[in-house]
Amino acid sequence: MAVAPHLGVHHECVVFVTRDVDDSCRLARFASLLDTAGRGRDVWLLHGADHTPSTSALGQLRQSRSRLHVAAQPFVPPPEEGAHAFGLRHFGGQFIGYSKAAFLLWLVQNGTQCTHTWQVEDDVFYTGSWHEVFDAHLALHDDLIATSSNSTGNDHWAHSCSLGNASCYQALGHLESVSWPILRISSRLAAEVRESL
Repeated sequence: MAVAPHLGVHHECVVFVTRDVDDSCRLARFASLLDTAGRGRDVWLLHGADHTPSTSALGQLRQSRSRLHVAAQPFVPPPEEGAHAFGLRHFGGQFIGYSKAAFLLWLVQNGTQCTHTWQVEDDVFYTGSWHEVFDAHLALHDDLIATSSNSTGNDHWAHSCSLGNASCYQALGHLESVSWPILRISSRLAAEVRESL
């Protein structure tokens, strides 16, 4: 079922971004997510571009009741030169990787059938049925569902954010940071974030 967000039909997807899924613990977490995501949700495995999941891992996953899709993470380009050279790489780094940036880029390029998409980091542990988490927010049409916290502006990254010529902290008086182990984002907001970068 391919549904365009502009038609007003709500269709949630779930994306699990990981370097590889052949690790038995990571495979078990993803299999649990896949098995309990709930009817009607497409579940995507975005693996590292330099890794192809093994035939045995895919065989285990394809036994699930959910709609499984497998794709390589898109390449996250470096920022362009110029005054606003932020780019998607500001959603990651050399040591933590670019899973968030790859997710946003994939969503903008390929997730058009999803009005809202959950990203679940590959190190998130949850022992319940995932559909309970997702269903609890299904009626909400908010652009972003995540946990967040206020920052005093003393964080090491606080001064890299800017609005025009002022730092975000100077412009707003505080910073709101999003904790991103699991979140839901609308296709509309993802497109706006990508456009702004």
